[in-house]
Order: sequence, then C-alpha cells, then structure tokens
Amino acid sequence: MKKRIFVVDDSKVERVLLCGLLEKEYVIEELDCGEKCLASLGRDTSPVSAILLDIMMPGMDGYQVLEQIKKNPAWNTIPVIVITGMSDETAQTRALSLGAAAFISKPFNQALLLQMLRNTIELCERASFANHLRKDKLTGLYNRETFLFEASRLVTHKMAGFYVIDCLNVDHFKAINDVYGIEAGDVALCHIAQHLHEVMSRLGGLCCRVAGDVFGYLYPNRYVNSEDLKEFAYVAARPPSFDRPLNLRFGRYVIYDPTLSCNAMLDRAILAQESIKGHFDTRLAVYDESMRAAMLLEQRIVNEMRTALESGEFEPWFQPQYNHATGALIGSEALVRWHHSDGSFIPVCEFLPIFERNGFIYELDKFIWERVCQIIRSWIDSGRQVLPVSVNISRYDILRHDCVSYIINLVDKYHLSRDLLRLEITESAFSESTTQIVGAIKALISAGSTVEIDDFGSGYSSLNTLKNVPASVLKLDMRFLEGAEDSQRGGNILESIVRMAKWLGMAVIAEGVETREHADFLKSIGCFYVQGYFYSRPIPLEEYEKLIVQNHVEEKLVHLMTVDNLDNSAFWDPKSTETLIFNSYIGGACIFEYHNGKVELLRINERYVQEFGGAQFGSVPLSDVEPEKYMDDENKEKMHSNLRKAIETGKESMCELFLVGASEENPAGIYLTATARVIARTGDHYLFYCVISNITKQRLAEKKQRELSSALEAIMGSANGGITAMRYYDGGVAIVFSNDKYYEQMGYTREQFESEVSNALDLVFPEDRVSVETNIAKLMRTRSSGVFEYRIVKRDGSPLHVRCYGSVTQIDGIDGDVMVSVVTDITELVRTQEASSRSASQLQAVLENINGGVAVSVVRDGKIKNLLVNDKYFEHIGYTREEYNAQFKGRFTSIHPDDQAGVMAMIRQATIDEKPYRCEFRVIRKDGSIGWLFSNVKVCHLAGIDEPVHLAVTNDVTELRKVQLEEKITAQKLASVLKNINSGVMAVTNLPEHKQDYLFTNDALFEMFGYSPKTAWKDGFDMLAMILPEDRAQGIRDMQRIMRSGGKGSFDYRCRKKDGQIIHVRNHTSICRIAGVKDNVYLSVLTDITDEQMVEDYFCFVNGIARDILAQPYSSVAIDDTLHRLREFFDADRSYVVEIDIDSQVSNITYEVCRDGVSSEMERLQGAPYSVTDSWFVTLNQNEYIRIDDVEALGDDEKELRELLQSRHIHSLICAPVFGSKRLMGYVGIDNPSMHTNQLNHLEVISDFIAILLMRRNLFKSLNMEKIAEYEKNREPYNY
Repeated sequence: MKKRIFVVDDSKVERVLLCGLLEKEYVIEELDCGEKCLASLGRDTSPVSAILLDIMMPGMDGYQVLEQIKKNPAWNTIPVIVITGMSDETAQTRALSLGAAAFISKPFNQALLLQMLRNTIELCERASFANHLRKDKLTGLYNRETFLFEASRLVTHKMAGFYVIDCLNVDHFKAINDVYGIEAGDVALCHIAQHLHEVMSRLGGLCCRVAGDVFGYLYPNRYVNSEDLKEFAYVAARPPSFDRPLNLRFGRYVIYDPTLSCNAMLDRAILAQESIKGHFDTRLAVYDESMRAAMLLEQRIVNEMRTALESGEFEPWFQPQYNHATGALIGSEALVRWHHSDGSFIPVCEFLPIFERNGFIYELDKFIWERVCQIIRSWIDSGRQVLPVSVNISRYDILRHDCVSYIINLVDKYHLSRDLLRLEITESAFSESTTQIVGAIKALISAGSTVEIDDFGSGYSSLNTLKNVPASVLKLDMRFLEGAEDSQRGGNILESIVRMAKWLGMAVIAEGVETREHADFLKSIGCFYVQGYFYSRPIPLEEYEKLIVQNHVEEKLVHLMTVDNLDNSAFWDPKSTETLIFNSYIGGACIFEYHNGKVELLRINERYVQEFGGAQFGSVPLSDVEPEKYMDDENKEKMHSNLRKAIETGKESMCELFLVGASEENPAGIYLTATARVIARTGDHYLFYCVISNITKQRLAEKKQRELSSALEAIMGSANGGITAMRYYDGGVAIVFSNDKYYEQMGYTREQFESEVSNALDLVFPEDRVSVETNIAKLMRTRSSGVFEYRIVKRDGSPLHVRCYGSVTQIDGIDGDVMVSVVTDITELVRTQEASSRSASQLQAVLENINGGVAVSVVRDGKIKNLLVNDKYFEHIGYTREEYNAQFKGRFTSIHPDDQAGVMAMIRQATIDEKPYRCEFRVIRKDGSIGWLFSNVKVCHLAGIDEPVHLAVTNDVTELRKVQLEEKITAQKLASVLKNINSGVMAVTNLPEHKQDYLFTNDALFEMFGYSPKTAWKDGFDMLAMILPEDRAQGIRDMQRIMRSGGKGSFDYRCRKKDGQIIHVRNHTSICRIAGVKDNVYLSVLTDITDEQMVEDYFCFVNGIARDILAQPYSSVAIDDTLHRLREFFDADRSYVVEIDIDSQVSNITYEVCRDGVSSEMERLQGAPYSVTDSWFVTLNQNEYIRIDDVEALGDDEKELRELLQSRHIHSLICAPVFGSKRLMGYVGIDNPSMHTNQLNHLEVISDFIAILLMRRNLFKSLNMEKIAEYEKNREPYNY
C-alpha cells in the first residue's frame, strides 16, 4: 500500500514537478499554503508519512508551519523535508532547530529525492517503534524500565541531594473502577499522566507509570515546594466527569546516595507512600531509615509466619465482658497473641497489618476460630460454665469464597450452639465491596450465627450499616470520645446510638472502657455491657477459666421485649404493612420513648401534625419537639399520671390535656385527648404508642354557648333601645317578651303599659297605622327582615318618632312565627333632618347664582360621592341635572377614562393631606365632544359629615386648551424636523460678535462638535469660541454681508471639536422673524464638509508632488523634495527612505529629511541587519503598514526594537512599503508625526511615487547616463 505524503508549495509549477517525480511510489496531497497544511493535518485521520515543505511562501511561511508541527504531539513525529533554493546556512540551521529532518535543493534530482524520502521515512518509523517499546501504552509515559534507565543517566552526573524521586498512588482505585467503570478509570489515569508530563517538562524532570495506579517521577530537589507541584497535585486529583476529587498519596526519596540503583531509589519512594496508607490526614511521606527498618521487620515476620503457625506460637487470649449494672461476667472476645519461640511476644500492631496486606490473615484467623471452638468444646465436655466467645472476622476473610461455609462447618464439626461462637466484623469492612460482604453476613445470620458489628464509631460509622446488616450486637468503640472538644455533644451522640440500637433489637457492648467515669456514664444512658481495661486486659486461657469460676455470670444478653404479635423490625421498616397502617391511621398517632419522666418523640404520622396544628413541626428536629413545654403544671402531672397508669396496667389509658401555644390555628390553646399504651420496654426505657384527637372545636363551642347565654342577658339589660318579641294576629299584637327600655321610651313603666294598653298598635299615629300593618304583614309573609319608621303617641300625648328593625323567626317553646324587633327613638334625628333640609334649600339657591360649576363631594369606599352640585356644573358637561342623574345614577363617571386614575389619585391624596389643590381634566360631554375643566378645590370639614369634604369651583377651559394644543403640535413638528435633519441647526438672536442667545438647537448640532446633547450647555458649548481664531474674523464678515443683503447666504470655516479635532464646516444662514420674538432671528444650518475638504486637499497634495517630480530631472532631488513635503504634511521630526539589500540581508537609509534641530540618522543606520526588524519585513512584504503609536508600550518580546527606537528619540512612527516590479524595495518612514496621522493615504501615494523615482534612478544607472549617475552618487544629504 502506498504511503501518503504532503507537498506544500505556493508555486503550482514546483508542485506539479514534484508530483511527477514521486507519484509512482506515494499518494500525494498538494497544498498551496501553510494554513491548508495545518488544517489538513488537524482534519484527517489517515497517517501522513512525510511532508515536503517550501520555506518561502506568502502568508504563513515554512518556518511558522514547522513551529506549529513541533508544538503538536500528534504531528511532531512526522518527518519534514524542507524545499529550498537558498544555500544560506543560517536559514538551514533555523529550519533544523524547528524540527526539519532534511533539505532538498532546487533543481530536483529524482533519484536523490526518492532515496532521501525513503531513508527519512524509514528512520522515523524505526524511531517511532523504538519509542513505542519505551512507553506505557495507556498513558504514553515512560514505562518503569525506560524511566529507571533514563533516571540513572541523569543521577550519575549530579551531586548527592540534587534530585528527588516521588511516587504517586491513587487511593481505592479499584473502587473507582467499580463505581465509575474501567473506561472512566483509564481517563483518570491519562489525566494524571498528562499533567504529570507537563509539570516534569517544565521542571526538567522525568516521569513514568510504574504499574496500575502508581506513578514515579524524578526532578531537581529545588522544586519540591514549588507552586508548579502544588498546582499539579490539585489539578491531577480532579479528572473530568468526576463529582469529587481523588485521594492521592505521595512518597518521596531524596537521593543523598547516588550509588544506589535507581530501582532501589524508586522502591524507597514507594515504601514511603505505602507507609501512610489509611492515614486520611496525611498525603505525603518522605523516606527515612525507620521505614527501611520497618521493611526489614516486615520481611522477618513474613519469613517466620508459617513456621510460627505450624508450631503453635499464635495463641487466643481472652478479654472479659461485664454487665456494669450487676457486675456479672457475660462473655469474652478472643484476641490473637504471637508468643515467639524465643519467649518474647511480638506486638499485634507489628504483624497484623502485614498479614492483612499479604493475605496470611485468613490462615491465621481460621486457626484462631478452630482453636476457640476446641476450647469451648472442652468446657462443655468437662462440665464447666460456658460463656459465649466473640472472634474477629476481617474484611479480607469475608471476601474469601469459602469463608461462610468454613465457619458453618467448623461450628458443626465441634457440635456447638451457634450462639457460643459470636462473629465480630469491623464496621470499616463495609466501606468497600459492600454488597458482597452484606450478602455473606446475612448468610451467616440465616445459618443461626450471632453477628456483632465491631468498632462502631471508630471512623467509618454509617447508618447504612445498621440498616443493611441485621446484626444482633453493636460494639461501641469508646475512642469516639477521644480528643472531642465538646464532650457533651459526643455524649449525646452516644446516647442516641445506644437508644437507636436498642429499638432495633440490638444489644450494645461498649469496648475500650478504661475508667469508672466512662462505665458509669454508659450505664446512665442505658448501655450496661462493657469491655476494657477498667475490668480487665486480655488474659491467657488459664486466667480466664479461673475468672469464670470466681465471678457471677449471666449467659444471656438482655434484648428488646415487645408486646405480643409486634414485629419490631417490620415496625421500623418504611415499606412494611405496619408502617402503612401507622401512616394512614385516621387519627393522629405517634411513638415515643419514656424514661425518667421524659418524653422523646421517635415517630409521628401526618394526622398527628394536623391535630396539633403543625406549628411546632416547621423546621425543628423531631427529637427537639417537646409537647410538655406547652402545658402548665396541672396538665403535665395529668399526662405523667396517665403514662404511669399505662405502665402499671399494661393497658390503654386516656386523659384530656390543654396546651397553650402549640398550634398556629389556635395559639390561645388546644384541647387534646391522648390514649397511650406501652408496646415495648428495655430496662426502664418504655416505648409507647399514642393516639391523639383534637377536641378544641367541641370545647370552644360549649364555651361559646355559655358565653352567649350570659351575653343575651347583658344585652337585654343595657341595650340603647327597646327590644321586644311579638306574635301578630289580625288587627293586633301579643308581646312575648320585651325589655324595660321598650316601655320607658313611650313614657310607661312595664306595669302601666300592661294595665293601660291592650294593643300596642293603638299607640301608632292614625296616619301611619296602615303603613305599619302593611310592613308587618309583609315581613311575616316572607319570613324576612326589614326596617320601617313611624310615629307613636306617648303616654303624655307628645309624638315619638321611632325606627323599627324587625326580623321574623321561631323561638323554642312558642308556637308560630315571632317578630323580634329593636325599636329606637329617632325623634331628634327627624328634627335635625328637617332643619338640614331647609338649610340645603337655601344653599341651593345661593349655588345656582354662582358664575361657575360648584360641587361638594366626599370620598367613600374609594369612590367620589357628590353631596351637592349646582346646575352650572352640569352645563359644563353638556347635561341638565335630570339627564345626568337619569343616565349615570349619580355616579361620578363623566371624567375622561384616561384622566380618571390621575384625578382620583389627586383627590385621595388631598383627602389625606387636607390641603387645597387644583386639577385640570377632560370630560366627555353629552354630544360626545371632549371638554376641559379646571377646578379650584378646598378640603374642609362640615358638621355631621365624618369625612373631609371637597368644595370645588369649576370653570370650562376648553377653548384655552385648544389654543395650547395647537401650540404644542407646532412645537412637536419643529422638534421632529430638528431631530431628523442630518445637519446641525440653531436659531440665535444676536450678532455673531456678541454673546448669542440660542432660541433652539437640535441634537445633531452638539454631536457634530463632539458634545452630548444632554450635557452640552453644562460642558460649555459655545459656537463662536469653537471657530478657529484665524477663521473667526472672516466668519463675522461673512455674517455681516448676509445681514446687509437682508436675505440668506453661506460660508465655510474651520472649527475645533471638543476633543481637539479640526473639522471644516459650511454655514447656511437665513434671517427671519419668529412670532413672540422681538429681534431678528438668525437661522443657521451647519454641515460637516471635512471629508469633502480632505478629498480636495488630497488631490492638491498628489498633484503638487506629481508636478514637481515631472519637472525635476534628478531622481534624488525629486525624492528629497517629496520627503520634505511628507515631513511638513505630518509635522514629523524626520522622513526617510530605507532600501533593503536582499543579498546582504541588510537595510540602509538612502534618503532623509529632518526638522531643524533634529540630528540625521542616515550615516548611523547603514547596513542594519534584518534580525532587528525581521518581523517588519514580513508585514511590509504583505503590503501592510507598520504603525507604532507608543514605543513605550512595546512588550518584552520586542525589547531590542524598543531600546533601539528610544535611543533615536523616537516615540512613534509610521512606515509604508515601497514595491517595485512586485518586489519589496524598502519602505518610507516618518518619525514622531503630530498631524494628519489618520490620513495614511497620503503616505501610500508617496511610497508609490518614491518607488517610481527609485526605479528611474536605477534605470539611469543601468543605462550609464553618466551625468545623472555621477550626480546621484555624489549627492549631499538633503536638509531643510
């Protein structure tokens, strides 16, 4: 299969020629520029065997392509053969430094080219294969062997202590693969490798993947505390797509002994790293000799462990367990001890971790298990007291496939009760491979074994362990309290764990109990079983057997006792039927623990919260809810008495309680009935089931009924009016009951009325009786309520005006309907109303003669209520009074809808402030036309009216508003014209030589001169001051000319904008008159004609130079003249021509013009090498300008250029390329320009003219025009 190569050359001819020479052996892709080459490399996946690359190309040249290929790891192994026509060694050296593999020169020799290409490709492929053997396939880092080889080469050439070797390991990497998957684990390793390689490249080090998740790296010792390594440790621990950082461990070996093999050095770094395994607060360990001693000790232990096992050096010792409440011995835990053949005991902490690492722990544990079974069997056979013994099972044991069957068979082998051999598994074992371990534990429990969770609280404690593992015993590690700053908090947590375990049916044994204080505290929280140095250290078998004989013993642990038919585990299972019934129970239910007179809620259902009203359950933990705090002492005692009764009888017991502040719905208090029953007990801890019911509504209703009865009696006695209940029949009434006030307001006592009046209707005025009887009959017929007024003749003969509020109802014990009435004396009210009516009539007469609309109104319920309105007001809105009332029913709705909200807001505010106000608003007249009204309003108080009263006098201002509206429309039209015209507009009243009074301007005027329309006047806008002083006098004369002509005219002048920029302005001015303005108005339209003027100046500039060039026979003189014009135009310090000598790779200043006082640079800057301004020629070659506005701002990468320019006192410059025959001849430059720096088209035309002059000069030389050539040769530098 043909190999694929790229041919990159901007010359079509060269590409065709190369393809013809190579196409028989290779698949060729032609590319005409460097950019396409890089794009193709980045896009294609098929391999590229080689690249033939031309150096001299427009745009991105060959050097830049080489730089990009070298930077990219995916490309930098591709061999690049450079095509060049140059024999310059500097260019070749530069290409080689950028990664070029070889050179091929033009013209091409086919045989040489083919052989060179074959050799280059073959060498690179061999190197790639060799490199592949040296690298780790996954990460691309060195493998261990390559790393050790390369490291030894570095170490042997440096002094002791110069280098360090570090080892990096990822904690629990197997768990990472299990949780995230192997692919994600590989991504994490590659992430670490990438960043490790980057930091080692920066620090001058080496790195490798040692194996699995272990990496090694060598680097200079001086970087051990560098920010680079700190940043690496942070970034490496955070691979993409991981939701938490990795735990990384680091081991370090400082190479103080270079004579060691690098393999030994790396092993020591690994040993240091392994020394902190499991130390979650330590991430770095530095190797020291103690680690070596530990390594040697480990090796000795490993060498002796099997012999020790076979010879019986491992012995089970027993640590007794006690009931601290009774002092009884309850069992023991078997712990291994190594009694060495030399008589010494090897500490457990020295050999047990080693056995766990190398797997020997399983063999040792099996030995101990069987030895303990043998001992228990011997106790049984000899008739001794037998107590259970706990043995330890490690995570390494339980993960063995035969562990469960081995234990079951072992107990069966010695015919033991399974409860005698208890199995302790450390809680930390559940941190990994949880499913497998939990499955094994459940299998043991199913077989009848007693399982204990050991070391609970030592660092891995999780409620998941208690939830998932149905163990019988919880062993509580007292190290939980070690180093705790808040001992009370730790104690509270222990108490919660003990109680939780008990209600789960688990016995609790505290281990590590060393003081009486600890033992007494445990007893106080319900944990009676203890193990620790307070009672005994682990002791040999003989001593333990004596201890059993000498002590009182208890064979059984006390567990939770429950009521009959209660499944404790199901009751706490959120998915069980018991829980479903509990949560769905129709009443409020709860479970609580009762101990030493204290109630602590453990569980409640939703209805329980509802019965309480929910207030105390918002954000408070359930354990902090204390119903007692809402009870007084009487109710507390009632509750405790009820609970004690339930405990004594074992039956349900009920009481009624009153709680204050427990409910948001009834903060004053709620009434509850509580029925409680004991469902379980352990020691003096009782578990209660309680049902509550809120009877607050019932109790409050009973209370309200009692209050109503009392209130009715009080009302009847103190009511300010007569109250009576009567039965009605044709022509008469019979009083059922009435109060004394009813009789008193008619001038009777109760006795006088009963003896003198047979029918209460007889006291009604004859003129009113028919109306009264009609109203009564209507109420009785409709069985409704109503109000009516009538007159009565009092006992003394005087009239009494009354108002009767009657309601028909039925009363228990009385047959038929009864009308209950409240009869009040309104005599004074009637007299007052009659007097008020007379006053109102008089006021109306006055109002009808006022010249204007008058309205007296108040605001009620957010609406305007007219109390009094004259006819003139209605005339303003085009209605008569009758028409308005008929159409709007007295509602204040004639105001235009768009004005109603504003008028109402003003009225409401005035009502609050009680201050006079004015308002103008529109009304909709009867004929549909719009009218404008203006009101002067005074707010005051009038007798008999509670609200503030608005007295408004209103006039019709419709005609005035029409005139104002016309003026507004005219102003809006003018504003629209001013806004949309592109030129600046202003109208002034004074002559230009005086301070001008501006009538109006538009925004475009301010913007033309660089001002913000919003702040122009504040910023000092002054049209006359902006005209350049040299143009101002002529401008005034032009304005005076227009004034004399009495018409209009235009003239041009220059102005200086706010930012200092000069612009050309054309002013078109007309003299006119404006209504309301006394003086003549000068209306000016100003247009910016700067661009137009620049074009004109440009052509004048170009024509002037062209004319001088054509008139001057000597090219050098013409160039000097042109540079002089250029320097003056830009007001620069210096203008010059730089020509380049391609063969010599230097540049020379050949022409120069300087400002007076500025020294020449021509002689100093002859033969300047390209290297100083190399990047300039790249830019100029692309026909682009070079412009530096601030030399000081050049960066450090251009330091040499900055210092060169500063030494010449150049702070800014502009250069334009000079091309001749499509070749860069040099450039035209100006130093420190101060004018027209944005008009670079002038510089462009100058560069073109100079190119012509240079070519003409060269042509004269080639034609041997001796006189001109001699002049050119001996020309003195031009200076103005």
